[in-house]
Amino acid sequence: MKFQRELLAIEKAEHESTFEQVDWRCEEINFALDGTSRCQVRIQYLMRSNLLQADAETTLCDCAELRANNRLVRYSLPSHSDLDEGEGIPVVMMFHGWTISSITSFRTEDDYYCQNNKVRVTQALLDAGYAVFAPSASALGDNQDGGDWAYWLTNIPGYDSLDNWTRSSDHQMLINLWSQLSRGLHGYKFNLNKMHATGFSSGGFMTSRMGFSYPGMFNSLSINGGSYYNCDGVCNRYLDEFEKELIDLHPPTQILQGATDPVVLASSNVDYDRELNRRDWITNRRVNREKVGHRWLDEAPELILDWIKRHNK
Repeated sequence: MKFQRELLAIEKAEHESTFEQVDWRCEEINFALDGTSRCQVRIQYLMRSNLLQADAETTLCDCAELRANNRLVRYSLPSHSDLDEGEGIPVVMMFHGWTISSITSFRTEDDYYCQNNKVRVTQALLDAGYAVFAPSASALGDNQDGGDWAYWLTNIPGYDSLDNWTRSSDHQMLINLWSQLSRGLHGYKFNLNKMHATGFSSGGFMTSRMGFSYPGMFNSLSINGGSYYNCDGVCNRYLDEFEKELIDLHPPTQILQGATDPVVLASSNVDYDRELNRRDWITNRRVNREKVGHRWLDEAPELILDWIKRHNK
């Protein structure tokens, strides 16, 4: 696929390995309310010129797994309930990019797209008191975990409209997951009235889908390297009249974009931002970083946490 070839070319050309990838797994753990951070930071040391030097900082977050409509979902829960005002812990949905595993939400990746930025988003959210759920995409609708078929159906022909989305395995997975959360996990109660979404690349389009197909369900969206729910990386399209009515119901939305992104062009989300700007009742912002390609922005942890905290009402 052209998109996948472009991703591989970017990684080969722009990413230089700087550390040894840690084999980190999500296992059933005791999510106790003990105030201890769910994430740990490790420094890797390598021998260079006969000297032991600190080489890389890696972040690893405790996580567990569940199944939602036979789909793998990885998640982690905060170690305190400071944000629970009696209705439960607020929830953040995190959607990964094409070919990328959902484990990337919980460990530093030796790649170009996530690096240490994505897991630091998770760390910031957990430390603040949010639960993080990272479903695994599968175009086959099964237990996919990264690889060629790991992409969201939101902009795939056959599912890329508002009418036929409910037939998708992605929709069925989400409904099943939210039903499970409504019943609680590990003694936690979750507040689905305080739910947020963020995602990158294919997951960025999926994040937009949350605004269009589930109006009123999300308090905020943070789209990284993405655009309208049914766009591609060029996105030469505009909203139809019905979509313009739906976007009236959009939650506060921020778009995080690399100005030199060759996969999802910076121009692809300009109209999205423009439509949001026309609606003065919708809070929005677009951050376009110069000399940044197709990856999570370095400041994504701060920007996303700030956005979610501002709109967790």
